[in-house]
Amino acid sequence: MEPLLAKILLYLIPHLHTGAVLDAGCNDGTDTVWLGTLMPNRTIVGIEPIRTNVAAARARVAANSINNVRILHGGLNATSGVSSYGIHAENGAGTRSQTGLLPNYQRRERVDLTYAQRRQFNVTTVDAIVDSLGLPGFALLHLDLEGNEHNALKGTSRTLARDAPVVVVETSYRIRPREHAHVLAHLKALKYVCCTVPEDCGCCGYGCRNHVCVHMDNPIVGDRPRVWNTALRAGCSWLSTRALT
Repeated sequence: MEPLLAKILLYLIPHLHTGAVLDAGCNDGTDTVWLGTLMPNRTIVGIEPIRTNVAAARARVAANSINNVRILHGGLNATSGVSSYGIHAENGAGTRSQTGLLPNYQRRERVDLTYAQRRQFNVTTVDAIVDSLGLPGFALLHLDLEGNEHNALKGTSRTLARDAPVVVVETSYRIRPREHAHVLAHLKALKYVCCTVPEDCGCCGYGCRNHVCVHMDNPIVGDRPRVWNTALRAGCSWLSTRALT
């Protein structure tokens, strides 16, 4: 996790309402374990499609003897189903996430791979995870889905309406401008205000940014929409005296 985003989460965590935490696209579980350590009284759910990453994440949880973290093998989408990735993505746990996924994921690498060269995995929705695990709801969603964030949000409608969780979502305005715009418009339509964290995420000049989004009715925002509008322009400067010092 990027350092500035981590500092912002350290400020927000004490203000979260009751509920579990979802780390979607959890890779090798580093951030999932960190969240589990910070919030020992909450259930932390990590979900990751790449098999080698899942194994590494589960091993990391076991090595740290954390009992409140669950790692699921799968992906998120607007509806439940099946997707796949090229087996080249398994070359080193923790180095790749949801790249080369079909059929609905936005980044499509090496689509000419034969069936034998691909790994299938189940995709589900955030709403379905709440039901299947018997969770009280989610207080925080961290979505790092390599371009599939908008589809995942479509499968989160019940959770967003009922729980109004804090949403941390990653987009790339440079290589996926349409996806970037759709994600922010989707959340805005649901009365979320989003603060773009002023630091690069990922690598290679892709224009990747994290956005911290809070529902307007959340006490974190309260009756201060003008403060949030200023924060959008200034890049989370509203947190500077509390979280970033």
